[in-house]
Amino acid sequence: PLEHLRYGNYKIVATAPKHLTKNLSVLVNKPFPFTIQVDLIAKTRKEALKRSLLFPGVGQRYAENFTKSTIFFLAGAGLSAMLYTNYDTYNVEEPLVSQYKENYLNATDPDAIDQNWATYQNQVSTINDLQMQMMIYGSSLAVTWIANMIDAYFFSGLLE
Repeated sequence: PLEHLRYGNYKIVATAPKHLTKNLSVLVNKPFPFTIQVDLIAKTRKEALKRSLLFPGVGQRYAENFTKSTIFFLAGAGLSAMLYTNYDTYNVEEPLVSQYKENYLNATDPDAIDQNWATYQNQVSTINDLQMQMMIYGSSLAVTWIANMIDAYFFSGLLE
């Protein structure tokens, strides 16, 4: 307890749920009792919203909703990783469409025409699948981000 402090300088950390932490330095130099008034600033939902704009889950962590924070963070990170991976694969696969189309157009033998056509169609299908996946991952990430912001502002348990 603070009532039995000896003379000297002390660093004290004042905390309370849903409030910003405050670090204090207290000098005890008299043998008489004294009172320390600590006014903590309440966390606001506007600040939670600002932090949720940065990345999903950050506003919930600020608001001390750790389970929601973990869920939103993992969803945002996972969807971002899948979107990036698909985009990277798309950038590798997309230039091959032109090459395979050129091979098909330049083929003269019926078997080569059929083979090059099949290769071209397969590549077009691959590109279409990658585009659809990117749209799904991008949309899911956007929905997650928006849900995260709504949650941080309206359901964080913080005051104005």
